[in-house]
Amino acid sequence: MIYTWWAQRQASASLQASEALYAGIFNHSAESIFLLDVLPDGFLVWETANAAWEEGMGIPAAAIAGKSLLEVLPSSMAASLENRCRACIAGGGPIVYEQTLELRGSTRMWRVILVPIWDAGGRIVKLQGSARDVTEEKGRSRSNCAKPATATCSPRASSKSAPPWISKISFPPLC
Repeated sequence: MIYTWWAQRQASASLQASEALYAGIFNHSAESIFLLDVLPDGFLVWETANAAWEEGMGIPAAAIAGKSLLEVLPSSMAASLENRCRACIAGGGPIVYEQTLELRGSTRMWRVILVPIWDAGGRIVKLQGSARDVTEEKGRSRSNCAKPATATCSPRASSKSAPPWISKISFPPLC
């Protein structure tokens, strides 16, 4: 009896710690994270989104819960997201894509990952999405295409033990 009580208490404490960890990651991530419910008929509705998503989209998470993609996003954006979600569901695995969006008067490029989440019966019941603004990264990449990338080693790496050619290495542009 005492063992059962103790095991339940330990399991409960472990579950609370796990929930706190994942809530912390979700709530404080720099990535825009959102969660969609996949209803039994295949219809997609918003469940929640984190603060980074709210900031990027300019929409509070409380305003999206239970709504369709089209009720939250402009029609072209909703159609694009729905097509990607359908591809993720059909493929049964994560998909990664980049999309340029016009948000609040600014054009931004996003790298989006959609991940299916299954229930115990093997049905995809949710899609977890994360998006990272890669606009500056893409801009740097394009500007670096005009000049060769160069890496220089630190003074420690160019000591007597390192061959002389290691002090300067040129790489072709990555574009």
